[in-house]
Amino acid sequence: MLQPPRNEQAHSDFMIRDMEPIPRSGETDGFRFTIMSYNLLAQHLVQRRLYPFSGSILKWKTRFPILQLEIKHYNPSIICLQEVDVDQLVNWDTFFRKNQYKLCTYEQPGKSHCVAIAYKTQFFALEDHFGETFDNVTPPDLNHEETNNGFLVAKFHYTREAIEAHAHLKDKGLVVSTTHLFWRPDACYERARQYYVLLENISSYVAKIAIDSSGIDYSAIMAGDFNSEPFDAPYLLATTKAHADNESVRDKLIQSVISRKSDSLENPDCEKTADLRSVAETNANTLINLHKQLNYRAQSLYGLAYHLIRGKEAKFGNEPAFSNWTPAFKGMLDYIFILSKCDGLKPYSEVDMFQFETAHKIKLLKLLPLPTEDKMGVAGLPHLRWSPSDHISIMAELEVPGDKIDSLVADLGL
Repeated sequence: MLQPPRNEQAHSDFMIRDMEPIPRSGETDGFRFTIMSYNLLAQHLVQRRLYPFSGSILKWKTRFPILQLEIKHYNPSIICLQEVDVDQLVNWDTFFRKNQYKLCTYEQPGKSHCVAIAYKTQFFALEDHFGETFDNVTPPDLNHEETNNGFLVAKFHYTREAIEAHAHLKDKGLVVSTTHLFWRPDACYERARQYYVLLENISSYVAKIAIDSSGIDYSAIMAGDFNSEPFDAPYLLATTKAHADNESVRDKLIQSVISRKSDSLENPDCEKTADLRSVAETNANTLINLHKQLNYRAQSLYGLAYHLIRGKEAKFGNEPAFSNWTPAFKGMLDYIFILSKCDGLKPYSEVDMFQFETAHKIKLLKLLPLPTEDKMGVAGLPHLRWSPSDHISIMAELEVPGDKIDSLVADLGL
């Protein structure tokens, strides 16, 4: 349930939301954990002209304590962060250590902010982690811009304390990644490329550690600010693969390449324009084929079940209407994905909970709902007593069950 901020609340400087359970039957007694994704809004990117209604909360000395309060309030087991100011990493590390987390980061070259993953040391132990820019790991036959956007991947096993309470965790592990894709509105092609690079790198990494891990079964979760809405070509390619409307996807990618490259033409005549379209078509077709050949896709946790808790509030792809709310733009940009094999899977809108849980050996128990447009009491974020960022945090509660997976009730309408 959404609770609009009230001055008398203990945490009155951000909007308080309650996790909502996914309707299901049967007892759940496995290992539960929560994972949050949150774009913090880097202070280096704050410009008052972009946030004319935000007032004093744009000051870091005001925002930072509220960001800490919000994270402490929701107390996620794992939190994937974007736009973390590099010059504030010492302060963030201090905060997380005081709250029983450890922090790993990847500083993207040429940027004053980074991506990060914080994890509760009570439950998770870091085995390995690495970060990379999308530019450095793009296939050579795939044209791209240099954007310096990157991703961070962390490999975890469960702690002795967690295994003592849940013995089946000794054969389980978790791979978590966070990312922040290129932001420019006309860069649809670039985001689709970065989605592909992320999926390809994580799936290759999971396949490699599966061979090297002596029977440990790893689930892979990808969370972050993907800067694309559920009806955009990048999201469709990453989630629905060959089930996407390829002509629509192709046209959007072609127009994106033409838009980006035409800016560099000093004298765009008819011949150059024709050549540019030919190049754009080749780039789009290459990228689509790479997506379709990849045997993995991204399954959104909100896309899987948000309609079960919020009904008609779920929009395209069953996603919430927005996670980013500013005077200039409102839309859904942030997601928590789980890596899914494509074999035998239906389009995302047709995947039911039992199929999902059987395939992944993991249960989705709860989601943190987002407000609807009519409930938002401000013209734009960040805003004191609503949110310290221009993004709204998202979070899911998951469970790693034992060997037996409970059946779902038949009357859920799935």
